[in-house]
Amino acid sequence: MEAASQKLWAMQRYLMMDSLLRQAALPAPLVLFSHIGLIFKAIRNRIFSTVEEEQSPFRKSFRGNPARERQLIHWEKLRAVIYLAAVVEENHDTSETTVGFTAPEGTVGERSHSTSHSNSWKKAHRLANPVVTFREVLKTAEVRSSLEQKISTIHDNVSFIRNMLGKAHESAESHYNRGLSAPNTSPKSAHSTESLANAPMVFSSDGHWLAVYTVFSGDLAPHIFDEPVPWEEPLPSYHPIKWRPAPQCVPEWGAQELETPRVRQRLSIWSAGSSNVEIYVAQNPGGRVGIRGRGLLPELGPNYAYLLIIGAHSDAKASPPIKGQVLILSGAHRPAQFPWFLCKHPTACDMDSCSRAVARSFCDKMSDVAAQRGDCTERENNTVIDELWSYPTSVVKVGYAADPINCDNAWLEITAIRINIPTATGNNVKLLKMFRTEGCKAIWVDENNMPKMRTSHLKAFNSCKSLMN
Repeated sequence: MEAASQKLWAMQRYLMMDSLLRQAALPAPLVLFSHIGLIFKAIRNRIFSTVEEEQSPFRKSFRGNPARERQLIHWEKLRAVIYLAAVVEENHDTSETTVGFTAPEGTVGERSHSTSHSNSWKKAHRLANPVVTFREVLKTAEVRSSLEQKISTIHDNVSFIRNMLGKAHESAESHYNRGLSAPNTSPKSAHSTESLANAPMVFSSDGHWLAVYTVFSGDLAPHIFDEPVPWEEPLPSYHPIKWRPAPQCVPEWGAQELETPRVRQRLSIWSAGSSNVEIYVAQNPGGRVGIRGRGLLPELGPNYAYLLIIGAHSDAKASPPIKGQVLILSGAHRPAQFPWFLCKHPTACDMDSCSRAVARSFCDKMSDVAAQRGDCTERENNTVIDELWSYPTSVVKVGYAADPINCDNAWLEITAIRINIPTATGNNVKLLKMFRTEGCKAIWVDENNMPKMRTSHLKAFNSCKSLMN
């Protein structure tokens, strides 16, 4: 009986408060006395707690029972939400009835009575079962999530159609411009020119293909998570970004013996039966990063990268070498890094014995670029490279490492090559000119006081450091 009365009181208190608020206010002098009386009553109740309050019919039935208290509080909150929704709906219906009323017959009292009678059935909404209301809310949430998934699918389909139409338009426009004597420049062509300027440098050496990002910020990719989220951790609402950069910004390997179609099929599956369904089987070993596909990397799955760590010591041939300085590339608005490049190995390569050869080819290419810039002559560069590779070299296979360029379905597998040179040589300044790229500068820094480094490069440096010690 008490539980039923408590529920009835909780339902009716909002109606009572509404009726009290609609009543006329007391005259000004009486309001002052009523407030004074309320103050004295509050003081008395706080100082003198009598047994009469404990035996009051309006005492809290959940006194000494916190679980019951929380249950009633949540239940009353739900009733308040339902009541406010009913009031808003009733006001909306009243305004519509007032605007659409066209029968002048009868008195004002009759019209108001008919209006209240027509809307009286909606008051039953206030007495609805809370369990039923919660179920309706859950159904609405499920419908909303399904609608969001459908909207996302429609958005992907529209993007796919837009990309296809854009490619068709570009091909038709290029075909039309072939017959024109003076080609016209457009914002799209300007954007293509800018992307071409940021394009990586791709070249071949002894059956291997190498790619170098010539701009310091040319390998930046958007991300949802700062750190990879493991695949084992459930994320029901995870929707990775479908980001496809300009084709000029992604390295493309030349004609060579690539992996067999069976291996490529294990990395990516394309369903031709649907408009845009792309299922990637290869998954980043570190977890989700927020980018679907391969992003700026040339291939799905592992992409092999090589880091060149050049250390300058007072005695390069000492074992272990004395700590000194290392060459890094430093730029604005991002961590520092070592000179690095991507490599595509042929099928017959074991990917171990060729490390020094591909790193030497990378140095030769960077020296050619420096000679084209006019930083130094080709003869000087050849002398510097020959002397550089005459010093002790160590190769450390780091493997997978978290990197900003990684995606959900493409990642870096890193191999670090450490070369120790003496600090007394005069070619150290020429090395700085050789390895710098656009948007950064090459500097020597102390190994014990290095700036903020790229995560994967710092892992490779620590691996080489632990091997040396």
